[in-house]
Amino acid sequence: MHRSLVIAVAVLTLLAGCSGPVSDSAGTPTASPPADPTATDARATTGGGTTAAGGATTAAATTDGGTDTTTTTDDATTGEGTRTTTSDDREPWPDDDGPPRVETLSGDRPDLNYSATLVLRRVERLRGLDATDDVRLAVEKPPWGITSNRTRDYPDERYGIAPIGAVALQLESDAETPILRSSGVAKSVNPRVTETVNVWEADAVREYRNDSQQVVLAHEFTHVLQYQNDVAWEALSDFPTTDEVLALKALIEGDAIVVHEQYRERYVDREGGVTPESYNDTVTRASWPIDLVNLAYYHGYRFFDRTTDSPEARTEVLEDPPRTTAALLHPESAPERPAGSATPPGANGWTQYRIDRVGELTVRTAFRANGIPVERSRAAAGGWRNDRMVYLRNQSDEDRQVVHWRTRWADEAEAREFARTWRAMLNRSNATTEDGLIRVPRTPDRPGNWVWIDRVDDRVDVVTATSREDLLAVLAEYGVEDPAEDSVR
Repeated sequence: MHRSLVIAVAVLTLLAGCSGPVSDSAGTPTASPPADPTATDARATTGGGTTAAGGATTAAATTDGGTDTTTTTDDATTGEGTRTTTSDDREPWPDDDGPPRVETLSGDRPDLNYSATLVLRRVERLRGLDATDDVRLAVEKPPWGITSNRTRDYPDERYGIAPIGAVALQLESDAETPILRSSGVAKSVNPRVTETVNVWEADAVREYRNDSQQVVLAHEFTHVLQYQNDVAWEALSDFPTTDEVLALKALIEGDAIVVHEQYRERYVDREGGVTPESYNDTVTRASWPIDLVNLAYYHGYRFFDRTTDSPEARTEVLEDPPRTTAALLHPESAPERPAGSATPPGANGWTQYRIDRVGELTVRTAFRANGIPVERSRAAAGGWRNDRMVYLRNQSDEDRQVVHWRTRWADEAEAREFARTWRAMLNRSNATTEDGLIRVPRTPDRPGNWVWIDRVDDRVDVVTATSREDLLAVLAEYGVEDPAEDSVR
């Protein structure tokens, strides 16, 4: 008996029909999908079979005492497959001794009109990995109506970035964003939590994403294969910083996007759907926790598009991934490890309670979320080499917090470009200068804060607090008596 397994969280979160995305980079996939499983492939069929034009596949599966003729075709109108059988109306492998299969748990939802196991077989071939266990699939209604106008204020935290860190990155926002902006049409989660892959009904997927339910399953089944074959997921526990987690999750998701795009090209005879470029579309302060993840999806896909030409090559990357988003964004030039020390000094009376590295992709996101054009955001963040974001808490009053963010750059010119662009970004929020400190005023949907920016050679320090007094107190501990003139000692 096969046991059922799935994977860690992987949620697709884009709106359907996104148009005119503003792209950080351009390109189209260069790798061609492998040939479709044929009758000679025992994992595709257990009997004879043929592959028809347009991705239609007819397979004969042998059961205990007879032959079950199963036909799967791709429907150009709906984008889903239609399937008819003479005996087994669930899957072409009804016995427990065949290859791993998909067990569909429909409940009160309509049955699929195609074989989910056949989708898994196709994904195995496209990804170059075999399933080792059965997969349970639940079809469900969307938690909200497709036309829901509900909104919410998303928590200002993501990975290692805490709310006060979001303030320091000028990302914190009290504005609400449409709840459908972050709705996933499918998810597959850690088997310690649940053993089931969940997917929206086909009609809801088409209405929400203008896409095929099969394409969504191809993405999630790729994660199933990654997890079952110990590719990448276990490494997440060894990636403690925001920058490292983003880099690895970008590659995990980019791998799945490569597969679902190949699946769409080969098996789904319909136009539409969310393109990889759409993940790079919109960045706002109100939705930054969502947008940061979407940018990682996009750049993971772009990394594989530029650097690999086979499933095996993607597996090699995932088994020894780069540790920075800079290496993801600049595979030809950026180092895979941070360069130069970025550790700021300690401050008496203040406890360092959290240390993070946010990385180049987060810097780009902060610029774009605050209205800096894409090209300038990319240029200002492009010389990143290392950073440390240190969270400080006053030892007498834990509500008093300061963030010291020290960044290192490729050279002095790159550091100057970053510092100038960061100040220009603050100016867009009507920032003013008072005795060497920068005051960012409060608005109805964002907090006010005080900032000090200091550049020395290839190093830039950005120290941020919600009160002027706290910022001056920490700077005094650093030996900065005159913020307009002094640097951190």
